[in-house]
Amino acid sequence: MKSRNPGTVQCIASATLVCLMTLGPAQPLRAFEIPDQSLVYEFTYNKHTLGQLEVLIERDDDSIRTTATSHLSPIAKLFQPELAEETLFSIDGDTIRVENGAILSPDSKTVSRRYVIDRDAGVIQFSSGEDLPVEPGDRFESTSFPLVLLASDITALGGEHIREINAKRVRDYVYLPPERETIHVGGVEYNTWKVTRHRRGDARRTVTAWLDRDNHNIPVRITSRKRKSVSVFTLQPVS
Repeated sequence: MKSRNPGTVQCIASATLVCLMTLGPAQPLRAFEIPDQSLVYEFTYNKHTLGQLEVLIERDDDSIRTTATSHLSPIAKLFQPELAEETLFSIDGDTIRVENGAILSPDSKTVSRRYVIDRDAGVIQFSSGEDLPVEPGDRFESTSFPLVLLASDITALGGEHIREINAKRVRDYVYLPPERETIHVGGVEYNTWKVTRHRRGDARRTVTAWLDRDNHNIPVRITSRKRKSVSVFTLQPVS
């Protein structure tokens, strides 16, 4: 099994764990330290490969935009269209938060759905016309790529609530305490944080991410479990 050389391996890619006993205090990753990059993930559904998800991370002085674009296999295209999901995150010091997002066609860039989180008005505004309330202290995470998680203090996540959002819906989740775990992906060894959150009120619906502790907490694997279905996103190496 090969060991990864962080200086020569570039990650390409959408949102965990055991008691922390001898760990020293960890500082949260400053959002502006997350570098621009393109990440490519292979994704499977119940062990059937559906295609790839490409995630583009683009930074500005006070914001980060992620664009997650699906590239489906010919068979998968018979059941669902290829889509892109854009999310805009704002940066304020060490804090990063979701501001708005949209689902669009990868080819035409035509927006089909959109949402805006208006914290001053205390609402999430959806293009469907539905408004949902925002409570003080609410934290949001994009369903397409867990950038807020990457910028968090991982050791402090246990018990925290997060609202997972996209242009169609909002779902409430609770984080479990994180674990440290070494995993192998594509013949490469990664030292990771294993971070799991479960749907509030339904512990069987979970999202688990293995975050590369040596490379800005970039996810090397994400697994989503819902009833009898399992979706897995696996980071692909640079060719």
